[in-house]
Amino acid sequence: MTPTQNAKVLGCNMIILVASGVDLDAIVAVRSTLKESGITTLVVASHPGAIKSAQGIPVVVDCSLPLDESLQFDAVFIPGGTGVERLSADENALMFIRKAYKNGKVISSSDGGERLVIKSAQSAQLPNGAFIGEGVINHSDNDTHFFRRLIDAIAQRNSFNRPDIDLISG
Repeated sequence: MTPTQNAKVLGCNMIILVASGVDLDAIVAVRSTLKESGITTLVVASHPGAIKSAQGIPVVVDCSLPLDESLQFDAVFIPGGTGVERLSADENALMFIRKAYKNGKVISSSDGGERLVIKSAQSAQLPNGAFIGEGVINHSDNDTHFFRRLIDAIAQRNSFNRPDIDLISG
């Protein structure tokens, strides 16, 4: 992932949803780029304290699940790593992603984090088994515009066309 220069997006914030085994490089890249754009990030895990990254370095957790304040953030980012499997088995994490999608939040992922997004969509029992529409952003290795797309989506603040949100309960 490579950063991009964008105008400041003041007052926006993003949750980085993690579990032990998370890719620390993805967290650092996203935090650095979003900070340059005026977007605040919070690391959220299933428990308070710290988790260990895939690189063996502790990552401080800012707050823990369950979070019911989905209206108080603008986006969620799920970095890759072995922690995705732990999150995929955590009903609080699945519900958090479903609520974020239903409330029009940006949902972004990288390097395997999309598995949690897919699992959450499947748990919502949507007809196509996936979240569709604007504001669902996945980073792939050949995606040189990931940060630009992410920041632009966050700047829109919940103005996404999602035809299936009424099908999600809760």
